Amino acid sequence: MALSTLELVEWATFLSTLVVTVAAVPASLHMLKTKNTVGYPFIFFMIACVNSLCLVGYGHLIENPEFVKMNLMGVAFNAVYFFCYVYVTNKKMNAMKYLFGGLFYVASVYAYCSRLEDKAKMTDSLGFINTVATMILFLSPLLEVPDFVHAKSCEGMPLMMLVSGTICSLSWTVYGKMLDDPYIYAPNFPSFFTNGVYFLLLIIYGRGDKSKTD
Repeated sequence: MALSTLELVEWATFLSTLVVTVAAVPASLHMLKTKNTVGYPFIFFMIACVNSLCLVGYGHLIENPEFVKMNLMGVAFNAVYFFCYVYVTNKKMNAMKYLFGGLFYVASVYAYCSRLEDKAKMTDSLGFINTVATMILFLSPLLEVPDFVHAKSCEGMPLMMLVSGTICSLSWTVYGKMLDDPYIYAPNFPSFFTNGVYFLLLIIYGRGDKSKTD
């Protein structure tokens, strides 16, 4: 039986999300092999895991099993990446503080939403909270921009993750628009801005060696 346009977009979104999610596997394996955690974005993985946990709840509220599956995948992979860091690092308690903080955030969000008796209000509240959190997550890489500008080089910039991330955000935007759900497509707009800035830096500075400055 032929797939509908929505089903095709769902599959494209799932596959693009999978590509972005597994893109961190090489970095994680390298860290496990070398025992070197420098530059490993464990906080990003923790935040992404926490955000996906909240999005799973939103998926249940809008009764979209495919949305739930895609975010459960995000929870699983990002949790593995985070605990790879916990296994290697000597600062385990520091990492666990971030984890407990993230879990407290998830519990607080669900506790707040569960107090809302009306399902529509619950869905809007959780959707809005997730939208803000996702936007912050997508804008967070901009914190690294001053380092690239100072070094006049984009060495270390994950080009593959940048390209796949842009495609993934495009897929989620189209998927959200087809569902007419702003809480799905709107959070991706900051991703386009962030990736656009990164592409511009690549054009200006390239990916040559950074200047060795202390």
